[in-house]
Amino acid sequence: MKKYWLLGSAITVVSGLTAFGVETVQLGKSDLTKGIPGAGPLSISQIKAFLDNPQNHQTLAVELPENLRPGSSAVYVPEDNPLTRAKVELGRQLYFDKRLSADATVSCADCHHPATGFGANTQFGVGIKGQMGNRNSPVSFNRILSKAQFWDGRAGTLEAQAVGPIANPIEMGNTHEAAVKFITMNAGYKAEFDKVFGRAPNIDDVGRAIAAFERTIVTGPSAYDLYEPVRQMLAAFPEELSDLESLKKDDPQLFAKFTQAKAASDKMPMSDSAKRGRDLFFSSKTNCTACHVGVNFTDELYHNLGVGMD
Repeated sequence: MKKYWLLGSAITVVSGLTAFGVETVQLGKSDLTKGIPGAGPLSISQIKAFLDNPQNHQTLAVELPENLRPGSSAVYVPEDNPLTRAKVELGRQLYFDKRLSADATVSCADCHHPATGFGANTQFGVGIKGQMGNRNSPVSFNRILSKAQFWDGRAGTLEAQAVGPIANPIEMGNTHEAAVKFITMNAGYKAEFDKVFGRAPNIDDVGRAIAAFERTIVTGPSAYDLYEPVRQMLAAFPEELSDLESLKKDDPQLFAKFTQAKAASDKMPMSDSAKRGRDLFFSSKTNCTACHVGVNFTDELYHNLGVGMD
């Protein structure tokens, strides 16, 4: 099982500087998505105090957590939608708000919930009035590493994907116009849109805010991530690592590197069966890595597997 972190990455955002400057953050740190400080329902005064803090409007240059860092070149943040703390917070609120649906019963999080790996534990997505979709809900994590979205890539950006379910009759069953009207009539949301985007709420900015939040959802290290450095060192230095006492004297740097990696792996051990599965996965016998490559284990392409399109 992977841990799911809200925020982290290792490349600079592809956007210009804002009037507030630039801040470098590591995705996976909870302070970016912990919400506006306070207990109970948000008050307009709490929202305005948050919005009045210049730090919350700085453009964020992001770094991936260590387990995803080799995939940094794939990080994508559109030039017209730079990340800021205020935008991420607005997107977080919208992501969990059931009132964006026609009957106020379904939010983005209902099909992409943190408790179920930012996906759903049902075969198909379940929308308003218990309606069933015809596909499993895709996960929301590590979306910062791709452009096209949905199982068929029909949404060219995360921004386009984010607003699709709102108007889908099976999912949230609303209209974009009705969703924007609700947001406009909400004093808190209106204040946030005014400050974050400098204009009245509209469906494109709804998509930008939700996409900004979703780009902060990244996976933390799994047992595999922690085991792999140990395996690689054992394969590269079998003789040296067979006698740690001698290694400590002969090569203290390698000794320290190995013992540190081993200690981390031992805290989240990979089972023997998982290790055998890992060997099969990367073998020519299965050829899984023909499609499942990189830190996100996908080539982000769409393959004809000879199954039905429905």
